[in-house]
Amino acid sequence: MFDDRIVPTRPYGEHIVLTCRNHPDLRWTTKNIAPLGCRSLFYWGNKEQHETHDFVREPECPCSIRDLVLSPEYDAELEEAYLAAQNGVDVHSVPAE
Repeated sequence: MFDDRIVPTRPYGEHIVLTCRNHPDLRWTTKNIAPLGCRSLFYWGNKEQHETHDFVREPECPCSIRDLVLSPEYDAELEEAYLAAQNGVDVHSVPAE
């Protein structure tokens, strides 16, 4: 099932956070099921609106789905989880500070 994921290191079907490479302040989420676009994309607006689950007040950008990439903060979380796994630590079982 490895080939069926957008992010191979995350569980199949888990929501992942995306941004547009041309509009890095905007956020979308989708399920971790490849290929990108085979499942619904949920537009969240800018980064602050996504973090606070605030109502979207701005339109989506006109860019192609090919311009969507993992958001920087989500990518950093994945990197942290990968490094922790390499050291035998399950970051999902450790309480957040």
